[in-house]
Amino acid sequence: MSSKVDLEYLSYVCKEEHHHKERVLGKFITTFDKIRKDATVDSAIREHVNSVHGLLQLIKDDDRNLIMHPEKFLDRDGSIYVLDKCKAAIVTMAEKL
Repeated sequence: MSSKVDLEYLSYVCKEEHHHKERVLGKFITTFDKIRKDATVDSAIREHVNSVHGLLQLIKDDDRNLIMHPEKFLDRDGSIYVLDKCKAAIVTMAEKL
């Protein structure tokens, strides 16, 4: 996640009951999952959060969980691919700020 984009985006899309300040990928995914299922949240925000949620879930499932194991190494191409997914998530969040 980016330096301030993640918390600014969270503040932008969240109602107070969803808001937290912990910068943990799993908590962001859980929070965004609640928002995209919350019918009281504006549909345009829910749709955008759905996109961000999908990107973060992909990063977590396909990359982060695997990389956390010491026997897993990324080669140059793999590193660039992970970085590109992270950049896509950051840019998607930033476009709403």
